[in-house]
Amino acid sequence: MREHRKHERVPFRTQIQYRADGGEHFLMEDSHNVSEGGIFIATRRPAPMGAELEIAFSVDGSANQIVASGTVVWVNAWREDGPNPNPGMGIRFDRMSEEARATIQSVVRRIAIVPAIPEAPAA
Repeated sequence: MREHRKHERVPFRTQIQYRADGGEHFLMEDSHNVSEGGIFIATRRPAPMGAELEIAFSVDGSANQIVASGTVVWVNAWREDGPNPNPGMGIRFDRMSEEARATIQSVVRRIAIVPAIPEAPAA
């Protein structure tokens, strides 16, 4: 499969609040990874491709929220009768404040440069 991403993804777990296409209620799911260009939302009920989302999440567990608009650019649907390694949807960030964009860039760069901690040898 050909890789189309412009930005490196890094592991990033946080709760995401979102609503699709101006819906009345926000939903809450978890993220698995983030990049400077978007975020993956793990869900068994993804919005359809092309749906526009309003997104809010914290990068450090604080009350400071990243608020963005994005578009669903890919979906990995939940399958009742098969393996489901990573159901959810990939969201491309479309609009956010410069401060929010700088915060995400900082988080991605910080996670990307942290070296993996080697496992201790078995006893």
